[in-house]
Formats: sequence, C-alpha cells, structure tokens
Amino acid sequence: MNFRGIIDMDKYEQIVKQFTDELEKVGITPLNQDVLVTVPVQSFKAFFSALPLIDALNKSGLKANLKTVRKPEETKEEKKRIEKMSEHGSITEDSFYEKYADRIGTDLITQMRDLGGAGAPMASSMFGGGKKVRVEEDESDKIYTLLTYVWELIDKYIEVCAGGSYDYEHEQKFGTIMNRLNPYFAEKNENPLESWARAPHIILDFDGDAFKSVRGSPEIILKIDSADSWVTLSNVEDDLEKVCFEIIRSGFNLPRGGDTLIILPNIPSEKRRKKPKEDYLQAYLQAYKLEDVSFKRGRIASILTLNTKEHPNDPADKVWSTIQAFWGLEFSKYVPQEPFKRYKIFSAVSGMRYKARLPHAICIFKGEGYFGKDIFGEIIGYPTPNLKTKWTSTLQLISKLKWYPQSSEDDREPLIRLGLQEILPISTFLRVCGIDYKNMRKRNESIKEVLEKAEKLEVTGQPIDGFATNLTVSLGRRELRKSDSEAIWPGMFANFPGGEVYFTPESLSGVFVSDEVISIDSSYVLESPLVIKIENGHYTEITGNQQILNILLTEKEKVKKRITHLEEKLALPNEVLQLYKDNLDRIGEFGIGTNLNAQLPSSYLIEAEKAGRTIHLALGSGYEPDRATLYHWDAVAGHHQKLTLTALTSDGNEIPILIEGEWSKELEEEET
Repeated sequence: MNFRGIIDMDKYEQIVKQFTDELEKVGITPLNQDVLVTVPVQSFKAFFSALPLIDALNKSGLKANLKTVRKPEETKEEKKRIEKMSEHGSITEDSFYEKYADRIGTDLITQMRDLGGAGAPMASSMFGGGKKVRVEEDESDKIYTLLTYVWELIDKYIEVCAGGSYDYEHEQKFGTIMNRLNPYFAEKNENPLESWARAPHIILDFDGDAFKSVRGSPEIILKIDSADSWVTLSNVEDDLEKVCFEIIRSGFNLPRGGDTLIILPNIPSEKRRKKPKEDYLQAYLQAYKLEDVSFKRGRIASILTLNTKEHPNDPADKVWSTIQAFWGLEFSKYVPQEPFKRYKIFSAVSGMRYKARLPHAICIFKGEGYFGKDIFGEIIGYPTPNLKTKWTSTLQLISKLKWYPQSSEDDREPLIRLGLQEILPISTFLRVCGIDYKNMRKRNESIKEVLEKAEKLEVTGQPIDGFATNLTVSLGRRELRKSDSEAIWPGMFANFPGGEVYFTPESLSGVFVSDEVISIDSSYVLESPLVIKIENGHYTEITGNQQILNILLTEKEKVKKRITHLEEKLALPNEVLQLYKDNLDRIGEFGIGTNLNAQLPSSYLIEAEKAGRTIHLALGSGYEPDRATLYHWDAVAGHHQKLTLTALTSDGNEIPILIEGEWSKELEEEET
C-alpha cells in the first residue's frame, strides 16, 4: 500500500500559498494577533481544510490554534441517548460501579454530576443502591464552553476597568478574584491574567463553505475551493479505524460518553523543524481518526493544536494557558488558601463546576520542542491541600502520576488518563500499534516476573566502532513497570505504541553504547555511536557525534535555566528544586523493548525503544518521586550489538533474558 500517496505535498503547499495570499488581501497584520480556528468535530472537509490555513497563519507571523468543537445542536441527540441508556441500565460499565457503589463517599457522589455522559453508569448503580444522583450533560463542547465563558467574563472585567459596571453577581465576584490575582503577577513582573486569558484577537469559524470571523475586525471570509483535496483517507481508513478503536477501547477503557482531548503540535517553522512535514500531516490523519472513531463507538473526542516553543521557559499558547488555569483553579478550590477560597465562592455562584469539567483522557502527540510553561501554575501555583508543596503544572496536578514528587503529599484522587504518542508516519503507526496486545502484555509480564527475582542485571554487547556496552544494574526495591498501552484508570499513563518493561535503577555503573536513536527535544538518528560512561547511577562522560553532543549541551543548559527560573519565581519549595538539581546527571530509566512489530533502524524514538530485544536508558528524570528532574532523554542500544542481558538473583542464580541479541529459550518458547 502506498502510504505516502495519501498526502499530496505539492497540492498542500499550493493551498497554503492560496490561504497566505488571501490573508494578505484581508489585511491581517501579525502584530500580537492570536487566531483561533474552530471546525465541527468529525468533519473531514472542515478539519483538513483548516490545517493548511493554520500553516498559512503561522507562516504569516500570527499565532494560530485549531480546535474541533461540538456545537449544542450536535449534542442534543447524544444527550438523549446517554440518558436513555442510564434509565434502562444498558451501559456495560454498570457491573463495575455496582461492585464499588457502597465504597463511594459523599464527595465523589457529588463530583459525579460533573462527569456528564461518563456519570451515567455511575448514576445507574447509585440509583440501584438507594443513592440519588442526577447526571448533567452540557449541551456543548466542554473545553470550548469553558473558554467562551472565561472570555466573556474577562471582556466584562476589562469593560468595568474602563469605567463600565457589572450586570450580574458572578461577574462582580470574578472581578474581585482578578483584583486579587493580578498583584501576584505584577510582583513577579508577569503580565496580568486578562492579557493572556482573554479571547484571541480573531476567531474564524468554518460554516460548511468558508472560514468566517466571529470575533475581531475587519470581517474576514476565507474560502479556497477544495481546500481538503490534498489528503486522501480511503485507502487506509479501515486499518486506521481498527487501530484507533483499540486505543480508545483497550488503551483508555473509556466508558460510553467518556471523552478524550487530543493535543497535536502545529507544524514548526522551517528553521526549527527536523522531521518531514509529511510526518505531521499523517499524524493529523491519525488524530482525526481517533476523534471520528470515538464518536462512532459511543465516546466523545475533540482536537486542539498548539504551537511548540524553543525553550521550556516560554509561555504556552494563550488558549492552552487559559484552559490549564481554570482547570487548576476549579480542582484547587477546596485548598484552604487565597485565592482559591475566594474562587470557591465564585464557582458556586457562577456554576463554573459545570463549565470547567475535565476530559476523561488526554492524548498528546509529541513533536519537536516544548508546549511551554503553565503561566498560572508557575506564578501562583496549585498547592496541595496540606499546603506542604504545590504543583506548577495543571496537567501534572490532574494526572497525579506516581513518580511526581508532589503526589505523595496530595491526597486527592487523579482525574484523567494520560496517553503519549510521537509524530509518526501512518505506516509506522499502523505497524507498531496494530499488534496483538494480549501477546505483548503476556511477554511484558514474563520479563517482569524475571526481574522481580533479580537483585542485579548484567548487560554486555559486541563492540560498535570499538565501543562495547558493559553495565551492571542494581534494581533495589524500585517499582517494575510495564508499557502495556493501558491507561485504563485515572492516574495511569500509557505510550502508544507500547511494548517495554522498565524501571528506575537503584544504581548502575559501566558503559552504555547507544547506536540507534536518542530523544532530546526531538528524535535524532545516531549516525555514529553515543558512548555514555556511568558511575553509581550518574553519567559522567558522553562522547560521540559532535552535532548530537552540541544539542545535548544546548538543551541541558535550557533545563538548568528552567530550574533557575523556577527558583527565582519562588514557584516550588526548595526541597523539590533541590531534587531537580540532584538528579540532573542521573540515569533515570532502564528499559527492555518488547514490541515485535517495531523495526530498526527507525527515525522515531517511540518505535526504537519499543523494538523487541533492544535496551534503552534515559538521562535525567526517573519513574520514582526521589528521582525527578525536568528532562527525560531516552537513548537506545539496538540489534547490531547482539546484547546479552542476564538477571542475577540474591542466591547466585543467573536467569538469561537476552543471549547475543535473541530472547532466552524460555522467552522464545513463550513467544512461539
């Protein structure tokens, strides 16, 4: 099958040029202009017409984002369907909720009203247990509802500051919060909240025929005939649908009515982009199909595109900063501290609890660069209820993964499932994600069982350009983890594709030779080996290709500046900042690849590290709270080294896992 044939790059560039010419005609100037383009969910024509427009807007010097949106008229029938299923008890998740209904406390029962469609099975079991719970489903897109409401409030606040007056109590209370918040921003020399949380200068909405401005002046109408003609889905649609359905069903285990926010990077500028542009466009096809399949299978999804940044200290896009700020405020409203106590009053008066509802899952496609800092999280932060520490990232707060240092001090339950993909061509995506998940999970469990018996691991490999891997790895009592492509409960994290067993080493020493791929700010193919010398869990020297070494040095300096920046802003307690410093030179992960469909050589870290019979290490942050820092860069040792990996037990037994690049007899028999 000609996967490359589904994208006509010449046609795409022609359409980008046509949109660029149209933008010049309408006279949009790039000076501080933020643009949001909205299109209906599940609309192939709208979504793929919008992508070259986003490209043209960003090339023209504007800052553009794309959001797929459910309109109220599109969700009325969906709401009726969910309510009917709840009434008749026909939702398959009922059995689970019936089992645990008696263990659900009052606070959680109250929160179920915020779950929308996903609350239906819970409500059904609650009624059966004599508990009265009513499920409310907003008749519009969760995230866009939140954004438009906040924008209206900020518009009113700006109007009042210019001499107007408040019309409603909730507007007045919001103004009081703003007056309390902005001194924090002024104290740290940051722009006030209304400067970055207000509506984009221009909002373009697709009406079925053209993109028309619904905010901003002058009036804008952009129409390019057949603007979606650069892409063809028909020859891969069935395969894509099968793989995407498995991710939604098995990967996230979403209840009917459960929703996913899919976050995509916009195509970076020619200067910053290292991946082929076509990889991004093919990844957009994957995201579109994830959204489409979600609706077809009784779930909900929407897409948001964001611009990546060169530096992690750069602020995130305004749209994403606004979403994060109000998710974080809503989740933190019971913290016994200002401004959250005052926000709690506003939330009750305004009904914000129904507007700032979270998706059940967030699936992020990783591209090049960084999505930027959480502005509110850095300047004010989200304290833990015991006030002992705080979060600087809403995404970390609501996912609350076990290895975040703040998690042990925060007794609130995590609220979302988190998935991570890399920008991949469709051929790679279908191959590495279209696997026998049952067999992969069985293989992962078998390797994990071997590691559970081990005290140490010994790794050796044949020389590559005169350098050979030779490591001794101490496991200690660290948690052994499996990448099973399962984020089936809130607080779980999954890679798509999956296929590895990994852990944070207690310690390790020796030499590691990476000869495949390293992921830094992007995936880099190693033209020559990268040789990493390690002592007592810290890497002490790295030699290899000078270009890669320069990138490592540059990006690590950015990490150091990020820590200094957080220190200067008093964004985190000293204990957390010191942890970040102490782990700057650590090896954070040891992983064994188990995905038999992943192939080498590969230009993509997420495929290379998952490839069966490979090993990878991560420089930087680990998967334990005491091993956190602000970067995690994986480097892969591949098949050319014919690696031997042996587990050593405390009583002196040796259990082979790899023997000269092949699975041990026991694992080979299981695989067969």
